[in-house]
Amino acid sequence: MKLYKITKNGQDIFNSLTKEEAVNKFFSAIEERSNGYIYDNENETIYNEVDGRVIAESGNESVTAGNDHFEITEENE
Repeated sequence: MKLYKITKNGQDIFNSLTKEEAVNKFFSAIEERSNGYIYDNENETIYNEVDGRVIAESGNESVTAGNDHFEITEENE
């Protein structure tokens, strides 16, 4: 089985996830680990709390939130 990880600026923040787990955890990880970006679970988006601009929508696996870059990548076995 393939495993995935979520990274922030190239550093692992969650490891050994199934694809589904990684996708489900991705936006909440961005909200928890970035400044000024909010996860709207009803609309499945991430937006900037100051200007309301949506920076990511459901299905995104690579997101830049301010100076931080988050990504879902496959782990090397």
